[in-house]
Amino acid sequence: MKMKFKIGITQRIFLSFSALIVLCTMLSVFCYNILMNSKENSNYIAEVVDPSLKAMDDFELLIVESKMLTTNWVFLRSKVDDKEALKQLHADKFPTLKGRLLGLSKHWTSKALVDSLDITIDNFESLVLDQKDVIQKLQTFEDYDDPAHKLDAESALEEVVLPKTAVIIDNLHFIISNQKVQKANLQNAINDMSVYMRNLVISVLILFVFVSLILGFYMSNSITKPIIAIKEGINALGLGKLSEVNMPARKDEIGEMITSVNNLSSQPAANYRVCKQYW
Repeated sequence: MKMKFKIGITQRIFLSFSALIVLCTMLSVFCYNILMNSKENSNYIAEVVDPSLKAMDDFELLIVESKMLTTNWVFLRSKVDDKEALKQLHADKFPTLKGRLLGLSKHWTSKALVDSLDITIDNFESLVLDQKDVIQKLQTFEDYDDPAHKLDAESALEEVVLPKTAVIIDNLHFIISNQKVQKANLQNAINDMSVYMRNLVISVLILFVFVSLILGFYMSNSITKPIIAIKEGINALGLGKLSEVNMPARKDEIGEMITSVNNLSSQPAANYRVCKQYW
């Protein structure tokens, strides 16, 4: 036995507008997800990538500065300010910068880059020990006047400090380069999501207009035209004419109205009594 479902006018209107609401809700959800992804990427760039690049640029400047100050320690024995600056770099500037870098690297997404940074920091700490060894060889003016001490310090500078410095800077450049590539990829992802959201909104708006036109056409054919036909049938009955409403059978309120009007049209006696009330 087949079940017959009766869908009334109210339900049809409700379903039609529900379809539009679902469409708008889906668009809102998609746009929200895209905006959240873009916001996460933007925040990651602003809070992690850019500060990391700035910290690594500062680290490179610190490495170069330490090389210059160590060189000055060996060849410019009267540059007391440079000597104090090198001591401050070892005791204060580097530990502070190290903490800053390690704090930022905890949020990096690439473990390989984190490991590379840890190795680079360890290498610089080893370099600091080598620089302090050079410093130790030339503490007084007498040390500078001693050819053996001076030559030993120059050899340590040229054979240990300068080559290690070059290697550390190369390693740091590798990390910086990869971070810049990651930043570019994130920015491209943000731009792509922006374009995708724009195209999605345009497409859904076009679909919304199309669906609205279909629903409007459907409502017109489903409700407006039958009501006009029923009105004409009732007017004909009022004039004593027997005229059936020629519409397809429907299982809703309008179908019941059509059936009622057609029933009146098929009962001449009843029609006569109805029409007599108007005479």
